[in-house]
Amino acid sequence: MYGPNEVTHVAPEHFAAFGRVCHAFARVESIYEAAILTSLELLPYQAAMTLSQYGYEPKRQLLFAIIEETDAPDALQKKFKSLIESIGKKSALRNNVAHCVWRKGSRDGAIKPYVIKTKSRLLLLGGDDDTERDWTAQELHAEADEILERASAFKAFLVDHGLFPAGNFHGLYE
Repeated sequence: MYGPNEVTHVAPEHFAAFGRVCHAFARVESIYEAAILTSLELLPYQAAMTLSQYGYEPKRQLLFAIIEETDAPDALQKKFKSLIESIGKKSALRNNVAHCVWRKGSRDGAIKPYVIKTKSRLLLLGGDDDTERDWTAQELHAEADEILERASAFKAFLVDHGLFPAGNFHGLYE
């Protein structure tokens, strides 16, 4: 099952959960794109050309800018932003899944990201301390479920307020 150069503490169940976390954020980004194309009255191909170079954070910031420039009631703007912010709270996990090496955690079957960051000239390491958060495969799957629930809540809000495109667009925004 494992190749000669692979770590064995990251189990196939962890890898499956990693895929689900990343896929959940891909869904989030497609919902963000749909909201942007609807708000700016773009056709799907125009949105694809316009947004192809935007990552998660620029799309998120663009949505904040768009809602702030509307005449939508303050309560609607606040709810719009809070839904996006609730999703954003999960983005660190997605970044760790996509960009970090994972080490053995302090609990059985748990792993944790090994994070290297720089701040000014300081090198900051994360993942060495036994008190840092570690994750079982089941916990990672639960996080993916939570991301998908938050994405679905945001999409439902958009649909309810006419901010989501009508039509299927070949399943692009499903």
